[in-house]
This record gives sequence, C-alpha cells and structure tokens, in this order.
Amino acid sequence: MYDTLPEVKGRIFVSAYEPTNVAPRQVNVSQTGKVSTKWTGVQRWDFTVRVEAFGHENIRTVQNFFNTHIDTPFLISLPLFQGTATSNGVVGASTPVRSSAVQVTGFKGSIQQGDFFTFGNHTKLYQARNTIKGSGNLQLFPPLRSLVTASEPLILQNVAICVRLTGDVKHAIDDVDWNATFEFEVKEAF
Repeated sequence: MYDTLPEVKGRIFVSAYEPTNVAPRQVNVSQTGKVSTKWTGVQRWDFTVRVEAFGHENIRTVQNFFNTHIDTPFLISLPLFQGTATSNGVVGASTPVRSSAVQVTGFKGSIQQGDFFTFGNHTKLYQARNTIKGSGNLQLFPPLRSLVTASEPLILQNVAICVRLTGDVKHAIDDVDWNATFEFEVKEAF
C-alpha cells in the first residue's frame, strides 16, 4: 500500500509533532459585519513533524526516504493518535458514505470517546464520538468519506496516518557526532 516513515528504536524516531485539525467549515464576513459559517464536510489533519536520526547510515536512510516521497503519500504513526482498544475490530454491517455511525464488532477492550481509527479500505483518519465495549454502534467524526462493507477491518491499534509532504524538508546535520534533525510539514492524504 504505502511506505511508512522509517523508525529504528533509539536511532531514527519522531521527536516532536504538532497536529492541526483543519475544521470542515468556511467562515465569511460580509461588508456589514455579518458572520456566516458554512459546513464544507471536508475535515483533515495537518502536521509539523521533527525526526531525529543518529549515525550516518540512518541519516542517509531518512534522506533517501524523503527524496523518494516528494510526491508520494506515506504513513506516519504518532502516539497521540493511538487508541485504547487492545485489538483491531471489524465493521458489522455495510455503511454508506456520509454516515456518522458504523456498526463495529470483534475488538477487545473498549473504544473510548476521542480514540482515533481508520478502516482497511481507505486511509482517512476518524475519531470516536462515543465509548463502546465489545461491539456496538460507533459514532464517528468526520462522516464517512468512503463506503465501508461488512467484515471490513477497523484499525484501532498501530493507527497509521496517510500523509503527503507539503513543502521542503529542513534538516540540520552534525557531522562530528553524526546526528541530524529533519523538520517537515505534511497534510493528511485521503
């Protein structure tokens, strides 16, 4: 499917990130000062990410990754976006586009309000609006961007966010100690 941003424990890792929830609304102010807000239905996440790499091999690995993903989406995994369930689940019934709830089953533990998840058939990141344990009707935000069918995987563990680079990758390399910092901005790709 998509490549994942490389990580090597203690050698290549995400050291900081700043998520921005781009709200699905358009705000207009008329000449008379009247403010109107319109729902666009398209919500996404933007991120500023910093990656640390130690050792010249690892620095080259990260540089190569960014060189080959200038215009290609890739996956990132961030701690804030990991759920509390102890296993993945499945969709219990086919659910059409724009639905705000989906029937889910087959997971262990519970899905807490605010947990993030994706589906096996598309990469959009969703957030739970209610808490359920075992199985139930999961309220989600934003509404479904693609149809999900019965038995579709519900990814609750190791949630990966599909992103695309939106600018240049800034990096600083200390070639005495062979450590480097890479900073970049990405937008959720779906």
